[in-house]
Amino acid sequence: MLYKRGTDHNKWFYGFIGGLVMESIEMLLILLISKPYTSAVSIVKSIYFPMTFTNALGISILILLIERIFNEKDQIAASQAQLALEIANKTLPYFRDVTNDSLVKICSIIKESTGAAAVSITDRNTVLAHAGLGSDHHVVGSPIQTTATKQVIDNGSMSILNCAEEIQCFCRSCPLKSAIIVPLKENQEVIGTLKLYYPIENGVSYTTEKLAVGLSQLISTQLEISKLGKLEDMATKAEIKALQAQINPHFLFNALNTIVSFLRFNPNKARELIVNLSNYLRYNIENTSTFVDISKELEQVKAYVEIEKARFGDKLTVSYDVDENINIKIPSLVIQPLVENSIKHGILEGSGSGNVKITVKNYNSNEVLVIIEDDGIGISQHIIDNIYNGTSKENKIGMSNVNNRLKYIYGKGLNIERLSVGTKISFILSEKEKGG
Repeated sequence: MLYKRGTDHNKWFYGFIGGLVMESIEMLLILLISKPYTSAVSIVKSIYFPMTFTNALGISILILLIERIFNEKDQIAASQAQLALEIANKTLPYFRDVTNDSLVKICSIIKESTGAAAVSITDRNTVLAHAGLGSDHHVVGSPIQTTATKQVIDNGSMSILNCAEEIQCFCRSCPLKSAIIVPLKENQEVIGTLKLYYPIENGVSYTTEKLAVGLSQLISTQLEISKLGKLEDMATKAEIKALQAQINPHFLFNALNTIVSFLRFNPNKARELIVNLSNYLRYNIENTSTFVDISKELEQVKAYVEIEKARFGDKLTVSYDVDENINIKIPSLVIQPLVENSIKHGILEGSGSGNVKITVKNYNSNEVLVIIEDDGIGISQHIIDNIYNGTSKENKIGMSNVNNRLKYIYGKGLNIERLSVGTKISFILSEKEKGG
């Protein structure tokens, strides 16, 4: 009860009071039990004050010592947490694109922050990075030599090596005398190790041990996040390639037939169409960049539109409302597939003639609003729902692809509206790429 009532600053006082009370109870028992009573009183008078005060003081000092130990542990834990956060903040930029060079930078940061003589990172077979003493023989790219490291990889448990004999470095003049090796894991499977070396024997303290474990967890998490980022980037590029691969053979065949027909009575127009077709195909086949200048994207849209207008003549009208001085990079192949959808499924599947309007406007200081609107047959709510849910099939894969990529990059995809006549698709592009 006294302990619960006390605060961190006065528990010693309550301990002192508690000691006095307990000693007083002890003296009372002596008076009650001991015989003859007069002798008991004499004994109590002689020892009551010094024993009571001394024991109460001893309890107070013990409490103070225990509190100090707990405070030191709290301070060590707080210091470790702060150091781990500082290391995480410094190393974060190098995890965005993990290479041997970036891993060496990470090792250097850990070495400087922890005071270790050297820091290494390995995978299951080779040394990926090493910074500090022993770099002349702990060479990046070389196979793992020490038995201790191989054992950590095999059993997934931390290992503390207190002398050079335990490290078993093949170089006899190696200046590293003690080390701690902790596993790096991905989905509970060991993918490598983090090693902190020290130039003296028994150089691994309790604090170092806990810090190394925390750093291994941090690095494991960052490596996993980096891998997920790469997979997302690969998926995005794969989606672009999927769009690039969708060059409809019927479109190509019809475009070539149109060019051939113009060769007979309008050679100049035929040459223009050849240029447009080559630009369209080159953009679709050669462009592998995730982001392109918006002007390049609009050039590809215009090349596609001119070929379609040549085919359908007055049946197809395409107008542009594009602000000048728009100079941003946007995801490639996000406008043309929507224009193609408006022409192919909105206009041609309807009455066979109609209008498409392409609007590109400055929206905010660093945003651009893109609108593709047509007066065609329109789009069903079922198809809109499928696009939003990512369950589109076949002829709507282009729209679904664009919607998914916009959501990944900007957090928001297409806004598809059913008009009284036709369809309106709009979305916002920003200068800032996701994660940039």
